[in-house]
Amino acid sequence: MDFVEIQMGRPAHDRVVDLELNKTDLARIPAQQARQAADRGVRVSASQPNELLALVFLRGHSGIESARVREAIARCIDRTAIVNFILQKEGEPAGGLLPQWSSGTAFLFRTETDTRTAKEIWSQISPSPKLVLGYDSADTLEQSVAERIVVNAKEAGISLVSRAMTASGKGNQYGESPKPVESRSGQFEGPTRGTAVLFDARLVRLRMPSPLPRISLSAFIDRLGPIAGIVDSPVPQSASPEDVYYCERGIMNSGLVVPIVWMPQVYGLSARVRDWKQPAAGETWPLADVWLDSADSH
Repeated sequence: MDFVEIQMGRPAHDRVVDLELNKTDLARIPAQQARQAADRGVRVSASQPNELLALVFLRGHSGIESARVREAIARCIDRTAIVNFILQKEGEPAGGLLPQWSSGTAFLFRTETDTRTAKEIWSQISPSPKLVLGYDSADTLEQSVAERIVVNAKEAGISLVSRAMTASGKGNQYGESPKPVESRSGQFEGPTRGTAVLFDARLVRLRMPSPLPRISLSAFIDRLGPIAGIVDSPVPQSASPEDVYYCERGIMNSGLVVPIVWMPQVYGLSARVRDWKQPAAGETWPLADVWLDSADSH
């Protein structure tokens, strides 16, 4: 290659069009658009599912009634429908904080929808609260998932609405969503200061920084702790697979985090890209090994 040109801030639709017209050689594609891009002739490369979208209950909801509220909401979410219809089957339902390919224990966590039990639990809560679920106002996927969760909740008789959250900063290297605006009272406000919206839960994206379950779980605990009030020490380097599992199980039993779906990292490639190797969790693009076939130059 004689030079590399990088364009930032291109909308997802424009990136796919650039690939179709051979105006670009490599572009990131949202997981939910991967199937459509492939149907339009784009060469698609997807990683193992390594980004978790989860519902997180905000700190301050630790009472026994809150625990029952959390359980009811967790049971009513239809993860399979979210994967099939919103993600267009590019992903898998999530029951824990680590994917099966990494930990080997994800199958031990429940992912099935249980609307009947959710309805029974909610009927025993009096007075039943009215809850607000926040999502990143700039993230269309989070908005779609939040709206689907609201539909699931209504089917179980749960009073839940979704609202966009004002971003106070950009996500970090693990791909988390921007943080909500925090008021002096410790609650979370949105979409702007001075409104009456206080959030009870929010959607969060967590991208694995490593294929190793211990490292990723530690990073997730560091990220989720301040948001949900999770009190847990980092997983020690000497932790066995069993230790990692029991730590993950402890967080799941608290009900403070409700994993929803695992998503892959998807890239679109032009026909002239050769020796592309999909980067694993925490890896950068393998540009040192990639070359371009001059026969397909434009």
